[in-house]
Amino acid sequence: MNLQKIIFLGIVMVLLSACGGDSTSSPSTQEENLSNSEVTSEEVSQREELSTNEDEIVVEGNIWHVSTVAEFRQALEDASVNGENDKVVLEAGVYNVDSDGLGTFDFNDNEEFNLTIISAEGLNRDDVILNGNNTHQVFNFDNTKNSTLTFKGISIIDGNSSTNGGGIYSNHSIKIEDCNISNNSSSGFGGGFSSNGITIIINSIISNNRNNMNYYSKGGGFYSSDIVTITNSTISNNVNIGKDSYGGGFYSDSNITIINSTISNNSNIAYYYSNGGGFYSLNGNIIITNSTIFNNENNCSGTSSGGGFYSALTTITNSIVSNNKNNNSYYSSGGGFYSSMATITNSTVSNNSNNSNNNRSYGGGFYSDTAIVINSKFFENNSTNGAIYCGWYGNSFVSNNIFINNYGYIEAKGVFINNIFKNNRKMDINLIDSSKIYNNYIDYAKIEDNGFNFIKKNNLQPSEVGDVYLNSDNKTLSRNSPVIDKGLNPNSTTFKEIFDNDDIYNQVVELLNTDIDGKPRVVNGTIDMGASERQ
Repeated sequence: MNLQKIIFLGIVMVLLSACGGDSTSSPSTQEENLSNSEVTSEEVSQREELSTNEDEIVVEGNIWHVSTVAEFRQALEDASVNGENDKVVLEAGVYNVDSDGLGTFDFNDNEEFNLTIISAEGLNRDDVILNGNNTHQVFNFDNTKNSTLTFKGISIIDGNSSTNGGGIYSNHSIKIEDCNISNNSSSGFGGGFSSNGITIIINSIISNNRNNMNYYSKGGGFYSSDIVTITNSTISNNVNIGKDSYGGGFYSDSNITIINSTISNNSNIAYYYSNGGGFYSLNGNIIITNSTIFNNENNCSGTSSGGGFYSALTTITNSIVSNNKNNNSYYSSGGGFYSSMATITNSTVSNNSNNSNNNRSYGGGFYSDTAIVINSKFFENNSTNGAIYCGWYGNSFVSNNIFINNYGYIEAKGVFINNIFKNNRKMDINLIDSSKIYNNYIDYAKIEDNGFNFIKKNNLQPSEVGDVYLNSDNKTLSRNSPVIDKGLNPNSTTFKEIFDNDDIYNQVVELLNTDIDGKPRVVNGTIDMGASERQ
């Protein structure tokens, strides 16, 4: 009950008591006494006004329930000064920023408290829409103290900003859950949104956003200056344009974790440098699990790196990197992705490409200075100089993979064990330093040693054992394959002696506990060549 109503009724009860009223009288008697008491016209007017206000906006402590643009703006203003975490609950409808002529929805605060904007119970992002009408940024969150902005069950569409964040700008952390951020544009950083703190995205869609900045353009879908975590979400069809462009889908200055998500059809367009068609991380570690990086691209007349993504350190597990590309570059590297150090396990890297206009293209599938590659499949990757390029600055370890139908060799140095090489055009391996090649299915005539020493032991050559007999999935082995049980057991002394570093050895042995499909890798003391163990 409203406070003013309580005060009013209290006064009436006191008057009744003074006149001999019985506080234990029945409800009917109380109603009769109230009806007989005097109520001034001013008091009646006050009650009617309170009733009208309650119909317009309902406030429960630090929670505002709103259904109009005016109520929304008032709730944001009130929440900014109440000294606690706040929640604004939006009823179904389209909240247009220019319906009242005031433009962007602003929240300005100087308190260390968080703001959550959420759709009402039973509603979802299709029911509650914040719309910039292609004229204004949709939402601006500006707090002088550390805080977090959360959107849940909301669509933020058609925003337009000449600064950072076409749809949303937050000068601190942001959480996007069950949301759709689409068709926004900016001329700063982050077409869909821009965050100067940690970014968390859950069950959301970030699509068809555009960032166009004159010089350093960062984040077609969104920009984050800190850690990014993406779960069960889709980042797609975003575009980043500038003289130098970084992160067609999104950009982060820090670590990125991607789980059960899809990054697809994003692009960078640039003149000088274009890095990370899908996404770009400047300094952080990237962890990709159970996700798909598909059909992203760099378009640049200068230098392009990482058609799918660009990172410093990368870990890819149970994921697909496919159909990404670098286009029309003077120099290009990493059609699928570019990384300083990569660990790839139980994954597929396929149909990625570098297209350079002067044959300076390296690593159609991926480019990494050093790599650990386990239980994975590489096919139809294309580049003039190396379909796979790894090991320039350090030894790589490549075990139990399948390399098939790639255009261009694997350019690398390090250790190659238990792999299958089949139908790769040009060479299978182009060595750039001394290496060890043990227990592979490989044609020695397709190893280019370039004068470096290399050790080869117990390899099976197609000319001697015939076809490898892969099934139609180009992954699993037919029962008559000659490579069954012919791999080098990772638990053997010989396997361990290959390594100079115990930490890497322990990491590799752990990764080889299962195959690409999760089946036990070593059976009865033997292991197959390739990515899939035939049981």
